[in-house]
Amino acid sequence: MDPQTAARVAAHVEANARRYFPDLTGPCRIVERSIHASSHPIACFELRFAGATRRVIAKRGEVHPTNNESRAEFENFTLFNARNVVPDVHCPRALDFLEGENVVITEAVSGENLLGLWRRVSTSPWARPDGRMKGLIRLSARWLRSFHEIRSTVHASPMSSADLGALRSYQAKLSAGERSITGAGTYTLGPEVHSKLSAVLDALEADRDGILHAYGTPHRDFGTGNILAHGGSITVIDASSSEQHPLLIDVTYFLVTLSAVKTFGFGGDAASAGYAGEFLDAYFGADRERIVSSLSFSILRLRSLLLQAIRHMERARRLPFPASAVTLRYFKLGYSSEILASLAAIEGKRLAAHRSPRSCLWSIAGGAAAPLAQDAGGQAQEIL
Repeated sequence: MDPQTAARVAAHVEANARRYFPDLTGPCRIVERSIHASSHPIACFELRFAGATRRVIAKRGEVHPTNNESRAEFENFTLFNARNVVPDVHCPRALDFLEGENVVITEAVSGENLLGLWRRVSTSPWARPDGRMKGLIRLSARWLRSFHEIRSTVHASPMSSADLGALRSYQAKLSAGERSITGAGTYTLGPEVHSKLSAVLDALEADRDGILHAYGTPHRDFGTGNILAHGGSITVIDASSSEQHPLLIDVTYFLVTLSAVKTFGFGGDAASAGYAGEFLDAYFGADRERIVSSLSFSILRLRSLLLQAIRHMERARRLPFPASAVTLRYFKLGYSSEILASLAAIEGKRLAAHRSPRSCLWSIAGGAAAPLAQDAGGQAQEIL
């Protein structure tokens, strides 16, 4: 956020502080401010009242043709805090939306994100699931379930061309990122990964009308870095989407961020699998196996894997040598095998689905299985 915008926002915050915090008394003034340049320019302000201080965050999100991130975050936080009934799960309190500046103002929250917490408690490849982490993982699943139920009216539709286009775009970005580091024609993940990925995406394009997703309004960045733990509760930040997407992309992305911690040297297979199981059980309950074994769940997991790979590649590009070389080594070892396994799962489930289509329709509102989704010919189709 540029200094001029930050100054205007600061003046607004100071003038409206009593409205934001009506329980506090006395005059208010801003005693500290800091500006952070990131993908979402952020300014932090500390307000001092008589005998108390409060911190607020002002964030300017991006504006897309179908989504204003700042407005969406204000609306998502407001709606969640008004309707959520699940204990110990929270969003930051939305204080204001400045339309002229396109800035959302929220009360600052404290806590350690799950990514940092896991790195602290699981520094060995033989680490077992930590008791507190397991509880926080379950709370994360309950937060997500509540958010989906509050925010979404779910409808089943064939996989859109935009969703397939996202997969192809991720592949292109990943290839471009690799070449910029390793030289033209050299792939960090290896040519086998890209060849198989292209073949699977071509097959999905041919089958696209028969692959159903459940569409709703997901969080769209529901990873371990955006979940803050404080005591026995959690607060989830950065819910800045109002667009319709496959709803359970949130689930698959969370699972990928869990496995990414393991991939890059923290935790181990037992801990990663244990935490993933806790999350899936808390979110799906008895429907876990039916939904996780679906074709479209595997497609969404591949999409999440590619997105996380791109983000790690972008970080590697900014590192000096030899740190960049070390990161690329872990990148290849971790993601090559993960992506190849995901592609094999998609191909196997795609063929199985053609032989015996089955329902996987999940109803978030009631928690019970919804009626079978049917195609134009009346045959039940697999759906997530």
